[in-house]
Amino acid sequence: MGRGKIEIKRIESATNRQVTFNKRKNGIIKKAGELSVLCGVDVALIIFSASGKMYYYCSNDEMGLTGILLKYHKSAETRLWDAKHEGEDLQSLEIAHLQRLEDALQKGQIHAREKQGKALEMEHKQLVDHWQNQELRKQHGYQHHQREFAPLQVPLCFRGQPIQPNLHENK
Repeated sequence: MGRGKIEIKRIESATNRQVTFNKRKNGIIKKAGELSVLCGVDVALIIFSASGKMYYYCSNDEMGLTGILLKYHKSAETRLWDAKHEGEDLQSLEIAHLQRLEDALQKGQIHAREKQGKALEMEHKQLVDHWQNQELRKQHGYQHHQREFAPLQVPLCFRGQPIQPNLHENK
């Protein structure tokens, strides 16, 4: 008996979406490894999560991910990147292309600053809340003291209860 089909659409719950992402990511990495072993092929898999974190799998440790991508780069008609874009050689690029690159860099910088700003705001809010709580405690005279007991001051009396009450009665 097989599983029922599910409708393929975005999962609304963030928690369920993250759990599904992790399970399916692990599943596809496992399948890539099996394909490599069973068929003797080189497999490279790159996954970017919604948060931008990169996960990858490479079946050939000697060649590595970069080696497999270079192998693809050499054999494919479509190029992932051009050698002229590596390093500092920007002279050969057209103005329109440079403007698109500049826009992409600016958007990335804005996104990074927004993310950093939100993190700083959260940290600031937590510090202010902590400070306000301490001020309120001082105003109302609440002092948290840890009470220490001498070993003989702690009452140690326990009464054992039998699990089956009829066992302790004498007949």
